[in-house]
Amino acid sequence: MTTLDDLWREAGRPTMRELAAKADLPVSTVHNSLTGRTQPQRRTLEVLVRALGGDPEDFEPSPREVDRRKTSPELIRLAKAIEALEVMEPGERKRALSYLCSLYGSA
Repeated sequence: MTTLDDLWREAGRPTMRELAAKADLPVSTVHNSLTGRTQPQRRTLEVLVRALGGDPEDFEPSPREVDRRKTSPELIRLAKAIEALEVMEPGERKRALSYLCSLYGSA
């Protein structure tokens, strides 16, 4: 599965300005799309994928690129907390995981 991050790396990590010029898009649109700050419209996504040398037919959004407008703020906070667990030390991770389980219930 190819993501925008993968395509960006494979394209040699062009700057936001370079990619914006190549895609004929505002720099802010490119930045927000690549960082996951906003979900680009399908047409914008296709233009970015092509500008990065990819085929829109082969493209799959990464979890970070999923439309956050359809996701509750609580689920977004939980997803960010889970991502943070990946970089914690084992003892800290265990305490944080216990806390999250107390809030949301354990599996």
